Amino acid sequence: MKNWQSVSYKALKYFFILLLLSTSIGKLLDIPGFADVIVTYQFGISAYLATGLALVIALFELELAFYMVRKPLSEFIGPILTLMHSAYTVLAIITVSRGIELENCGCFGVFLARPMTNITIIEDLILTGLSVMYWYLSQRMKD
Repeated sequence: MKNWQSVSYKALKYFFILLLLSTSIGKLLDIPGFADVIVTYQFGISAYLATGLALVIALFELELAFYMVRKPLSEFIGPILTLMHSAYTVLAIITVSRGIELENCGCFGVFLARPMTNITIIEDLILTGLSVMYWYLSQRMKD
């Protein structure tokens, strides 16, 4: 493996671990608040269901971060990261396209509230691209 690939892989691994830890902890600190954010997306999700969904999303992100620490070269992490960030990108595109103005996209729960804008879509696209890069590099690390 070329040195730049190894360094890039490690940088992406630590970046995603820190990102997932910060987003999941931000959501877990106020599950009812994060559930309220989910309802603002206007997909017809009840407050009761949104609370369960909020908990599942936050715990999933936390577990993924821990899994990346325990098994960084798992063949599942790259595809899961890519799928997760692709889903967030599609959700952002749909929300912005529908003209729904959100004061908080919910990326970090109710903390670090950021509005849903075209910038959010660009950020999500970048994270999706970085996920694909992580996936590729993790496969190269096995060679």
